[in-house]
Amino acid sequence: MIVPALFSIVLALTLVETKHRREIHETWKHFVTIFRESFLHHKTIRWFIVFSSLTGFFSIDFWLKQKYMEDIGLPVLYFGLIFSVASLLSGIGSKYAAEIEKFIGERLSLVLIPLLSVVAWLFFAFFKSIWMLPFFFVVPIIWGFSLPIFQDFVQKLIPSDRRATILSMMSFGRRGIFVPLAPFLGWVTDVYSVQTAFLYSAIIMFILSTLSLLMLRRVKVI
Repeated sequence: MIVPALFSIVLALTLVETKHRREIHETWKHFVTIFRESFLHHKTIRWFIVFSSLTGFFSIDFWLKQKYMEDIGLPVLYFGLIFSVASLLSGIGSKYAAEIEKFIGERLSLVLIPLLSVVAWLFFAFFKSIWMLPFFFVVPIIWGFSLPIFQDFVQKLIPSDRRATILSMMSFGRRGIFVPLAPFLGWVTDVYSVQTAFLYSAIIMFILSTLSLLMLRRVKVI
């Protein structure tokens, strides 16, 4: 990990600050103002932030899969290989996200992101077999696909002077999902099983995503 980390530092040093017509200082007051106007008063943005925050489950998925692979007797030797392939497929999902969204439509894209994740987790919950390995790559692909789709939605909906703050709210929301649920699902794994943890993940994702999608439908986003 040292090599890509150092390479990222070199790339960061080459970045050049763009010139703006007017200076925008990201103060706490500025953030609170945007939060109040966007999250509290703008229903579309509010429910989209809630919906996009559900991708915090995808980080939990990464950790649960390691226990699942251990339970099905997969040698640790293959763990890194599987996650490498998953990362590659996630990148491919990101690369072709725009083309896929254009082909299937924005509405179906938003519905498939939680739906396919829930289906994959239900397979892990009810079946413990090495034949479930192909489903390991579903969530990484969806993860890679969802990020540019969500960011593109923000780009089209939010004025340029507020996009960075809204994207930060989305990132904070993802971590807000991860922080309470990761320890809980880890406890479920220890006390019951990793399959039960996957089942709980599927149930919670289904409930929250359905609620968010219904609210987005009410504000005529989908």
